Amino acid sequence: MTLPTWSVVATCSEPRKLVEAFIAYHLSAGADQVILFFDEPADGHANALKAIPGVIAIECNEAYWSKRRPRKGRPGGHRQRQTINAEYAARRLCNTEWIAHIDADEFLYPRDAESMAALLSNIPADIDAVRVLPAERMFDGEYIKGKLETSGPFKLKPPNGSDFGKCLYGEFGHQFPNGFQGHEIGKSFRRTQNKNVRFNIHFVRHNGKNIPEIKVDQQDAVLLHLFPASLEDWQRKFERRIDDPQYFASLPERARQKYGIYSEVRSKLGMEALADLFDELCILKPNSVAIDQYPELFIEPDLDIEAARKKLVSPYITLERFEHLSQPAPEPIREEDRIFQIGMNRGGSKELCAMLGRKGYSYAHWDRGKLAKDLKAAKANERKPFNDYSHYQVLSDISYGSQGSDIYDGFYDVEYIHCHYPKSIYVLNFRPIEEWISSRARFRGGTYLQEHRAAYGAASDEEVFEIWRKEWTAHVERVNRLRTENNLRLVEYSLYTEKPSVFFERIDHLLADRPVN
Repeated sequence: MTLPTWSVVATCSEPRKLVEAFIAYHLSAGADQVILFFDEPADGHANALKAIPGVIAIECNEAYWSKRRPRKGRPGGHRQRQTINAEYAARRLCNTEWIAHIDADEFLYPRDAESMAALLSNIPADIDAVRVLPAERMFDGEYIKGKLETSGPFKLKPPNGSDFGKCLYGEFGHQFPNGFQGHEIGKSFRRTQNKNVRFNIHFVRHNGKNIPEIKVDQQDAVLLHLFPASLEDWQRKFERRIDDPQYFASLPERARQKYGIYSEVRSKLGMEALADLFDELCILKPNSVAIDQYPELFIEPDLDIEAARKKLVSPYITLERFEHLSQPAPEPIREEDRIFQIGMNRGGSKELCAMLGRKGYSYAHWDRGKLAKDLKAAKANERKPFNDYSHYQVLSDISYGSQGSDIYDGFYDVEYIHCHYPKSIYVLNFRPIEEWISSRARFRGGTYLQEHRAAYGAASDEEVFEIWRKEWTAHVERVNRLRTENNLRLVEYSLYTEKPSVFFERIDHLLADRPVN
């Protein structure tokens, strides 16, 4: 028997590493097409990923929305954009028999079903909609800041009347009775041959009503939902709901109650207390009562995403040419509009500049070490740095190395920069510390590491790594102290876990909220 073909469609603005995982997994799971609509054109993901076989990557820029909605343009609500894109994919782009409308942090996972195609092959011919229930991820043990996690335990939806939520969350159980922080409804496939139906976020509908469907048994297949994929992702998911009054008001009462927990902790105890709430809600403790009482509600799928990424995604990624200097602005940039990237090099500085450049910002990145040399000379002579870069809004990767032992990481001198540019914006970009160290160690074929060994007089590579760890910790502490004591206008950016659209929103907010003279 020939198995039916299937595809997935998603509107996404996720970090590229998560999008790559989404693509790699679904292609390896048998999807014939992965159709992606990129909601934030400046992230550059569509161009980078469009050459992957089986992928259709569409940049949802102004020209795209002018064609989809000639009179109205881009919809303001993200849900409306999602459904418009999903329908366009199902009607015009998809060449498979079934298509699923899901998010880029969701992975269709067959359990007892041999494959998603095998599951779909058993759907009666008169049924045009199939809904797959979610399984929601938890973290197994300590979370590493900035790390994107796709593996680990997932919890299944419990039967009605269960006290699973109470066992899992204790005092928070009444707000999460099923143990789920995200949606519990699931997402749907639809047959593409039926042109009379339409996707909404969760269901397939005709004339505003859900059409007859098959709800897949969780034992056969589930929709693995990375709610959350990281600490940053968890904060963003809650804040998106509670900080948008119109969206929050549209939620059911029970949903408003559970997301209100975040708002209450944030308002009463501050942002620092949210880390404790994350630990309580998102990390599965080894001694959890829920594991003992409901072992059947926990699964730990082996997705093997890295192997799929190396085979199906990485060979086809197209890296655009990066210029270290953009076109300078015609006029000098005001101090309050300038942006200094002060995260460690090998932490996404080039990606940041490329994104900001696509947004129209002028930037100077590294400039063959001249930025750092300018800062070092200015500090030695007690003068203002970067006078020669007054026409660049963004200054990034303020560092240099050499063939010998002369190295200088100027971003560590953020206090000196801030002394001369107290009204400017500062971006602390980062990746997980051990991955950052590994990237530095491999940089320039290992030459960069050898330069640092010589500069530090280190006896081994591991000694260099330990120095880097200490420098990392000291730098983050320095930046946070400046934020607290000197009103540093700071934006943090996690390379693997932050949505570019959220980063742009934070930058735009600070540019609009300029310091008073």
